[in-house]
Amino acid sequence: LHHRLLKLGLHHRAVVIVIYAITAIGASLGLLMLTTSGGWSIVLMMGGIIFLFTTIAFLHSGKFGKLRQTIKANWILAKEARMENHSFENAQTRMYECDTLTSWWNTLCDMGKEMHFRNIGLWKRNNGHFKNTHIWNAPNGKSQTDRIICLSFPVERSTAELWEIRADIWKNKYLELNGRQAMLLGRLIDEFPPPEDKELPIKTIGQTEVSEGTGSSCQNKKQINSGVKMPEILEILGIPISYLESYEQALDLVDEIIKSNAKSMWIAINPIKIYHAWHNPQLLKILKQADVGLCDGIGVSIASKILYGRKIFRCTGCDLFFRLLALAHKRQWNIYMLGASSQSNDAARKKIQSLYTGIRIVGWHDGYFKESDNIIEDINTCGANLLFVAMGSPKQEYWISSHLNEIKVNFCMGVGGSFDIAAGTLKRAPRIFRATGTEFLYRLAREPLKRWSIQKVLFPYAFQIIEKKTEDFILSDENSKKTSEEINIGPSSS
Repeated sequence: LHHRLLKLGLHHRAVVIVIYAITAIGASLGLLMLTTSGGWSIVLMMGGIIFLFTTIAFLHSGKFGKLRQTIKANWILAKEARMENHSFENAQTRMYECDTLTSWWNTLCDMGKEMHFRNIGLWKRNNGHFKNTHIWNAPNGKSQTDRIICLSFPVERSTAELWEIRADIWKNKYLELNGRQAMLLGRLIDEFPPPEDKELPIKTIGQTEVSEGTGSSCQNKKQINSGVKMPEILEILGIPISYLESYEQALDLVDEIIKSNAKSMWIAINPIKIYHAWHNPQLLKILKQADVGLCDGIGVSIASKILYGRKIFRCTGCDLFFRLLALAHKRQWNIYMLGASSQSNDAARKKIQSLYTGIRIVGWHDGYFKESDNIIEDINTCGANLLFVAMGSPKQEYWISSHLNEIKVNFCMGVGGSFDIAAGTLKRAPRIFRATGTEFLYRLAREPLKRWSIQKVLFPYAFQIIEKKTEDFILSDENSKKTSEEINIGPSSS
């Protein structure tokens, strides 16, 4: 309405007055309709509708057909964009696991097939000329036109060789769709350049493998030579979270780690810890070094669903601690309990030993000490398999990380107040709050002054999730406009 009035030659101030006048008239008719009774209410409503339609018809005469076509075109563009985003995200997921040129090329071609590309070629520069090394042509390719869009992407590789990806796209009715296809192909090549044509070395537990991209789903798998496969990784606002599907999967993974005599550090991660990691480089580095980052808060699981459409199973550090005690009793693993007060530590040990007769708690110490050398020597002498550290976060993560190379254990994890819970000095939230992931509300209700100072960071955390999702949406929809300007369109026979 604003732009139409300006085109009619009205001054900007006059346009504003007209718009406000129309709004005021419509609002007045609505108020009169609410205050009158009987048939007059219906008459006023019909009069308001006729007034609005008359105004629109006067300003947009002869343009209703064009408006309908525009709405239809936007619907088609939105539908195709959703399908292409789905194909691109599937290709991203597969690319994280591609370690050979063949698997990389097959993934690229599969995305091209789903997006109805005409062909894709990989070209290598040799003696001043580019030579085609790989080519894919669409089977039974059909097009509504005999025109194509030719794309060429220089490829960055670790070697000095010059490579190019060349692709032809059937010209669509809407150039915006072709621009989006070109943008997604270029983005995939930027994020995942072709690897060297050989098998990559296997990562071992303790080596960090974290993507620092724009929040895309990082589904790398860590492995050790003995065959222990670490779970997939989803990056939540720069923090790697392990994609576990159940407590049983976590317990099986710990079992494999101990059987293979590996060493692994696990960290329970919640939204509060993620927020503090943004402002604390040391904590951020530790969270990225963890072999497994547990989804310890419902906010992390919800963030995963919003950003990636995949909800991570919530595996809390406290619940995993008690389940590991049961498994350790069954497997006869050696346990070392470090942290809490001496009274809580002693009471927790007695409670655990009464619950699991014969469980092997081979060492313990409270969390109030100045020198760590004697503690580390005691842990190594005891031959512990599992080390649980209850010093509160992030102190326990700092201690584990700084002494990880000195500690001779298979598994170590910070467990916060779990010793106090085992001792009975700290009460957990009722089961209904634990089942729904709303323990933070229960704690806030019990200790509002103390908990508010801790939990108030949940608001900026939520805003960051929304901002990230909005940014990803805008980038996926708008970047195609920049790419489409660089596309060379030319006639070609099919």
